[in-house]
Amino acid sequence: MPIGRTDVNRRLRYALGVLLVNAAALSAVLLAVAQGGSWRRWGPTAAFLSIGTAAALCAEAIHHLKRRRARRQEAADVPRGVRLRKPRWLSLDEPLAFVDHGAPLAGVPAALGFAGVGVGILLTVCALMVLHGLLDVFMSFSDVSLETDGLRVYLRSASFVVPWKSIAAVAPERPTQRKLTNLELVERASAVASVQPDTPRNRRRVYLATYDGDHRGGRLTLLGWTGGLDAPVLARAIRAAIGQPPARAN
Repeated sequence: MPIGRTDVNRRLRYALGVLLVNAAALSAVLLAVAQGGSWRRWGPTAAFLSIGTAAALCAEAIHHLKRRRARRQEAADVPRGVRLRKPRWLSLDEPLAFVDHGAPLAGVPAALGFAGVGVGILLTVCALMVLHGLLDVFMSFSDVSLETDGLRVYLRSASFVVPWKSIAAVAPERPTQRKLTNLELVERASAVASVQPDTPRNRRRVYLATYDGDHRGGRLTLLGWTGGLDAPVLARAIRAAIGQPPARAN
């Protein structure tokens, strides 16, 4: 499985570009101050751009750590019968993206003398970052387990099993699409019935998670790095479990 198919490589160049924009803008502001510019005027802008540069540096580091993790997973077998947990740091780059994009925007009004507007923009960005993090915790699937009977998916305070025989195929990835693991289901009644704890609320959560419009079957979408696995690695393991031929390299 070529490294180029991982869900991190295509983002590295873009993330590096965001870092360079922040760093270049910060350098320009500091140069202006060094040449006699007023720190009182340019200080807030420098502060916003420093925050953006720091966030971009952290995001860039996480991207490289993800790439190393994906490389290690390529040749390794996916463990079966154990809960595969997603480390929290794997989700940090997306919240950080709010900051490294928002900080330069906040620096524009600050450079024009409206530092308060910049603060308002940055606070709004931080609020969106927190909301994104909460949605990720409460609504996405972070952990999975490849069991004998099927794929166990862990919700917050609940879990359910998608039997291998209920998975028709792992949908092929699109080159322009964010890396996801899309499972096409023959039926979803088994998954709904398997939820633990078995409560009406949890059954509804699984029903909605596997709903696919008016199609008779269903679909389950797992975000990138579910179970701490790179999306193509997880897809490869599921294809092997259901007897589907490996996907062709793009």
